[in-house]
Amino acid sequence: LGSTIHFFHALIEGQTADEGFLLLNILTQKTYDSIVRASSRTPLDSTKPKTATIFKTDMQIGRSILPTDIMRRDSLNGNVVYALNWLDKLRVTYKKNPYPKTYLKRSHFMAGSLPIGVYSDVVMLIAPAYLDGNGSLYNPLAIQMGGYWSYEKMAGMLPINYRPSR
Repeated sequence: LGSTIHFFHALIEGQTADEGFLLLNILTQKTYDSIVRASSRTPLDSTKPKTATIFKTDMQIGRSILPTDIMRRDSLNGNVVYALNWLDKLRVTYKKNPYPKTYLKRSHFMAGSLPIGVYSDVVMLIAPAYLDGNGSLYNPLAIQMGGYWSYEKMAGMLPINYRPSR
């Protein structure tokens, strides 16, 4: 639970909230300070604190969105597909604890009191990304995962019919 495939299935079925997922569109806003510094004629030198601040992250603002805001039903080569598209970054919060997090705590890879749930950031690199009816991405390089789903790595994104060569 809480995996990318779990999320994609819930997205297709319109059950993201019922399954424990919360969606936020994270938009990056330029701050006045970064615009002024970037427009100055001072040569950039990352070793000097004044010019290094240009590379700081700008302000990020999240707004709650619905699955229908980022997904539409479409067809590709006669097959039903789902086109995903959003601006900047999609933050997906899974409000329950997935099993791997429990395993990592028990195995002493993680220590301390951890908040319930996990979050993942998904950046759209090539819009749109397409899902088939099974929740598999046709173009997995169209998105980049961060947060919990980056821990899952590629194993969760392999095609359903994948078999390793011997």
